[in-house]
Amino acid sequence: MMRLHQRLLALLGLLILLLIVTTILYMWGMTYLEGKPRGFWDALEWAGESLSTTGYGRDSNWNHPLMVSYVVLVQFVGVFLVFLVFPIYVIPFFEERFETRLPKEIPSLKEHVVIFDYGPPVATLLTELEQAGIATVVVEEDENDARRLHEQGHRVIHGNLDEGVLQKTHLIQARALIVNSTDDRNAATILTARQLGFKGEILALVEDPYHREPIILAGASALQLISGAGALAMGAVLYLVAIKRHR
Repeated sequence: MMRLHQRLLALLGLLILLLIVTTILYMWGMTYLEGKPRGFWDALEWAGESLSTTGYGRDSNWNHPLMVSYVVLVQFVGVFLVFLVFPIYVIPFFEERFETRLPKEIPSLKEHVVIFDYGPPVATLLTELEQAGIATVVVEEDENDARRLHEQGHRVIHGNLDEGVLQKTHLIQARALIVNSTDDRNAATILTARQLGFKGEILALVEDPYHREPIILAGASALQLISGAGALAMGAVLYLVAIKRHR
């Protein structure tokens, strides 16, 4: 909803600016091209009528070619604005009004697995965990990805690490945390989890082998290098077995 408000403010600002510019240009054109000076309010009325495509009052005939060209241009701009409003504000407004709201927190859980940032590397693991009856919570910072996961029936929380989203996953009661973001983001997530007092297992999916040691120092319990689907699937299954042993 905040983005809609920002779009609305930007749209209103654009309309006000456009009204002022077209009003001043119309005053100048009527004075120096048509020889029929118009005051600010008369010119503003003309600008509003032109941009809103509602028609004209007393000014409906111009003689100078430049003035006629200017009037035609403003009329086309007004028509363009009408169509611009719908994709920028009206359609997104109804989409956000009626679409399913994403969860910002979940009911209390215990012995679940928290997955930070969904992606292909954890897709297999997520499926295996759900088939094994182990509750999962996916933390997704991207709204579109979070919405897709929610529609697929996964338990997902949309939020940002910097806004304290991990606390909303009941992380302290979780059995494991899996981080699947960029290496620097993974390290930040692990540090945050340990600072919150999480004592459970943390599996980090690593992009660069040289980042293994820093991520271990951040508090990771195990690492899985992203080097191919087969290795990922095997790592997922092995880690699932390790988790099930603690049940």
